[in-house]
Amino acid sequence: MSTSPTATVAHPGSGSLRNVPTAMAFPLAVAAAVVVGALGTTVVAGIAHAAGVSHSFSPLHPGTYIALIVLGVLGGAVGWQLIRARARQPAKLLRTLVPAVVILSCIPDIAIGIAGGFHATWGGVIALMAAHVVVATTAVASFATLLPVEDPSADRGQRENPNPGPVREAQVAGGRGSALGSPVDLGPYPSDGSPI
Repeated sequence: MSTSPTATVAHPGSGSLRNVPTAMAFPLAVAAAVVVGALGTTVVAGIAHAAGVSHSFSPLHPGTYIALIVLGVLGGAVGWQLIRARARQPAKLLRTLVPAVVILSCIPDIAIGIAGGFHATWGGVIALMAAHVVVATTAVASFATLLPVEDPSADRGQRENPNPGPVREAQVAGGRGSALGSPVDLGPYPSDGSPI
């Protein structure tokens, strides 16, 4: 019997849950992000070329962007795993860090546009930045599905209902009252909580 850690993962299309060993979830998450990110970037590049971006703009060549997607997704997955394993509130940290990294990843694109390198046009630069967003979105979706994070310091009941006190009082009062504790007439419901 395997003793490797597992992650609960939604099985696509079935709605059921299954356990995937973390050793398998990591490469699956990376592969899914790379494949879907590359397909999305291919669409972005195709739209850019159709809109007039030169085919000589090498960052939009599949050989170039697929290699960079692999490196970026691997780096992102390693970072995701480190945060997932070591941060006190990994979900909160990732909600801040991921957008910051995507914004920072666009700086080289802007530099290419300013310098005019690689036969760059601003249309090509915008396409590159759009590709960054596409790849980051697919990576986050893949990682969140196969390598889920939760803030261990957050109590499950508190996340689902951050203010259970007044709600419980309203339920005890048979449906009369609001979640804020003030009385509300909810219609012809009996005050003893029994069904009509």
